[in-house]
Amino acid sequence: VPGTGLSFALPVVPANQPDNATGNGSTIALNLPADAKNISFVGTGTEGNQNTTATLTFSDGSTATTPIQFSDWTLGGNANGTPSFGNIVVAKSAYRLHGTDKDSAVPFLFATTPYPIPAGKTLVSVTLPKQTGDPGTVGRIHLFAVADDGTARPALALTAAKDQSATAGQALTAALGTVSGGVPGSAGYQATAQWGDGTAP
Repeated sequence: VPGTGLSFALPVVPANQPDNATGNGSTIALNLPADAKNISFVGTGTEGNQNTTATLTFSDGSTATTPIQFSDWTLGGNANGTPSFGNIVVAKSAYRLHGTDKDSAVPFLFATTPYPIPAGKTLVSVTLPKQTGDPGTVGRIHLFAVADDGTARPALALTAAKDQSATAGQALTAALGTVSGGVPGSAGYQATAQWGDGTAP
């Protein structure tokens, strides 16, 4: 996030698949570095500027509220406009897709004003507000990532073990590999074994 110590990673999502969380009341688990002191929401608003509130939950069960304020994703069609709410521009594209064509509107991705995590607290999740938009749509905020100022974790690294041989019907105990870095889930790292014969892993 320009001008701050905050950074974020956008998820790698295949084309035509959902890549952001909307204002639909969902709760998103956060795996922040232990030394993170501030967060910022990275996203954008649709149907104009959006000023709403999210609920933060800490590891001790306590909660707090914080604004989620996003400027309109095209700044109201003004590519040279000034973002609202102190939003910081983190990305923009040259044009907007419009059906099978494109138009001159410039979509933006913003970062919100940083939220300072209270001293002694560990932030574990954020619950988005439940919004309604135009008929048939839900949510007018679009959250793509949560930035933080903690120490970046090492990248996920996997070292595969040597090939294994097994006999059908007999148990096999074998090391399948080692893993480090990344962000393990609440149950630790998880792996899936593909047997190569079409059976369910």
